[in-house]
Amino acid sequence: MKLLAVMCLVAVSLTGCVTEAFRPQSLGNVSYSDAFTAAKSVLAQYFSIASADPDSGRIVSRPNVVGDTPTRLLAKTMTRKTATMRIRRGPDGTVVADVRVDVQKQDTTAMQAMQVPVAGDDVGNNTPAQGTASASFDQQQAWQDAGRDAQMENTLIGDLLQRMKK
Repeated sequence: MKLLAVMCLVAVSLTGCVTEAFRPQSLGNVSYSDAFTAAKSVLAQYFSIASADPDSGRIVSRPNVVGDTPTRLLAKTMTRKTATMRIRRGPDGTVVADVRVDVQKQDTTAMQAMQVPVAGDDVGNNTPAQGTASASFDQQQAWQDAGRDAQMENTLIGDLLQRMKK
């Protein structure tokens, strides 16, 4: 019975409420609006801003393509980074900055798997909407999470702390 309860707890913890893992940094007793403005400015130094909502405190970057990275057998895969900063009030009333920088690799095998197989001599009978004609360049790409950039997270936090001291 105890084993069953432990297994249920483990299953719920692994599949239940999944929260985004951010790197938190307390900014102390500072103005929320000043912290949000500083965070937006710091993120804009490294990334293009896609959205910034002062009510939720969430600042999201556009993907930043960082180039090709080597993979197996001398192949290269396009890599990009996305960043999210969140400014919030901590339980003790201080302002906290949460930072997350994700690294993603272009997944060409996923896109190939989604293509309609057509032999070289077959006449295609798909409409443009069924092919790639109706999809934008961004929609024709598939990206797979490849980890996080802890060094960039530390850089963003360090720059934000420096800016808040001024």
